[in-house]
Amino acid sequence: GCAGGQGLYAPGQGFFPEYTSGYFLTGENTQMIVSRGLGNSLFPQRLLNRPELVVVELERV
Repeated sequence: GCAGGQGLYAPGQGFFPEYTSGYFLTGENTQMIVSRGLGNSLFPQRLLNRPELVVVELERV
């Protein structure tokens, strides 16, 4: 990413959105994984934002 690890632009979120990639604890019992994704949207190029595929394995507890 750029700007300290944050993506430059996300459609619907504007410039420098809060959640661009990574693992986040968003509440007492809430976890969130955000991927940078694989494709493009409005712009035909990915600027300083390498494609990413996240694999999540869920286990029964």
